[in-house]
Amino acid sequence: MAFSLVAQLSLSGCAWSPIRYGAHINILHLNDVYDVTPNEDGAGGLARVKTLVDEARRKDPSTLLIISGDFLSPSLLSSLDKGSSVIEILNLLQVDYVTFGNHDFDFGMDILKKRIKQSKFKWISSNILELGGRIPGTTFVDIRKINRVNVGFFGLLDSKAVDSFYMPKEIDILDTVDAARRAVKALRKRNAEVIVAITHMDMDADRVLARSVPGIDLILGGHDHVEINEATSGEATRGPATSGEATRGKARSGIATGVPRIIKSGYNATTVGEVSIFTRGGKKDTVDGRHLEVNASIPEDPQVANMISKSIDNLNASYQVVLGTTLVPLDATSSGNRRGETNLGNYIADTMRKTMVADIAVMNGGAIVSGKVIKTGVITKKDLLSILPFENVLCKVMLKGGAIKEALEHSFARYEMGKGAFLQISGMKIVADISQPSGQRIKSVVVGEIPLEEEREYTLALNDYLLRGGDGYTMLANTQILISDLYGQLVVDALASAIKESGVIDPKTDGRLTIIVGD
Repeated sequence: MAFSLVAQLSLSGCAWSPIRYGAHINILHLNDVYDVTPNEDGAGGLARVKTLVDEARRKDPSTLLIISGDFLSPSLLSSLDKGSSVIEILNLLQVDYVTFGNHDFDFGMDILKKRIKQSKFKWISSNILELGGRIPGTTFVDIRKINRVNVGFFGLLDSKAVDSFYMPKEIDILDTVDAARRAVKALRKRNAEVIVAITHMDMDADRVLARSVPGIDLILGGHDHVEINEATSGEATRGPATSGEATRGKARSGIATGVPRIIKSGYNATTVGEVSIFTRGGKKDTVDGRHLEVNASIPEDPQVANMISKSIDNLNASYQVVLGTTLVPLDATSSGNRRGETNLGNYIADTMRKTMVADIAVMNGGAIVSGKVIKTGVITKKDLLSILPFENVLCKVMLKGGAIKEALEHSFARYEMGKGAFLQISGMKIVADISQPSGQRIKSVVVGEIPLEEEREYTLALNDYLLRGGDGYTMLANTQILISDLYGQLVVDALASAIKESGVIDPKTDGRLTIIVGD
């Protein structure tokens, strides 16, 4: 076999000895899995993850597989059957635990309940209520005995990771710290010796959780779309989860003692978090965390690969309609569209501006979710739906230059975290200095050929998500609406029409976003 988990583990320099340690708990971790297939370079794919999981379980049958939310949506596959195929694939992987991500509610409560019932794994949610009660099929906490140790689990979704407009109205999200304290107390009463939090929230919230709630030994997180391996004492390794990184497996390892380790595993299963908890005398002694690269050297599990292939065949039958041709690869990666100018981001924003006949346009990078580079050649409906799976509607508003400047400052406020709030733009040229404090990073804005005037009114094309203040853009929600979502067309349809009309596209970056990183 080309891939050896034993070889990967040996790179960490941490060898388990039954003499030194009382017990060993092994956990594999994923989060934010929007695509079940590999990237063009072979990175990722749940059929390869299944091979990795099976090998780990041959070494240690008690190895757990845990997913920290965002797997039902958004994806091209889930748009076809509302996540049913995804659940069947995860059942084959023999997932142990999941918690809710913000996008797992995208299809509404009736569909979500069907997917929970369809699952052969446990859904843990410690702070989500439906009409004051627990969502059917979920559990507040759970305990499993692993290698003679009682290991407790609880799950959290942070309200800050959720946009209220898209959350079912019957759902209440309780404070994460308060819920965690109740969960830890309940687990201790049930004699939990090691406690694992499964979370879907940003890194700042995970750090607050680690500092505020004693008794947590490990936090398995999601939502940020980056690899993070951090002990809350301050030691950390992190990096963008891009398929081009060659050093992830051995470079991102570390051992924590006495503090909770926080692990996040990128997105789209291009890496798998691997955590070893070593105990002594029934208590956590050390937590060793690393990220394992999922690449083309790992053979695909035949059963999972076959199921995925059948699902993709069904998808192709519905969506394999040729729209046009691209002469250049199109950057649909999260890492690209959440951190800078991309040729695809430019093309989408330009199309929005031209379609709505607006002065400028903005598109949140988080709405571009393919996670892949679309190859040169034909562009199909399937390609577009993989890029823009959300049913976002084009809108048009009138607003003053001061509100535009405020929105651009918000776009760069958390640039370092690679958030989906980062804006792709059209009709503007921006210079931003990210070495400056948040709120003071925009150095210049030019609209057309004229510097932005704060009291002048401009027309802006945007999607309905931003119009409702999504991703914290409250300044865009308080504008004069010229064309609302009741009358606009879907962004993906506007893009399809533009490609059809052109026949051939050749989008480029042109320097509309200049990012200064300091001296």
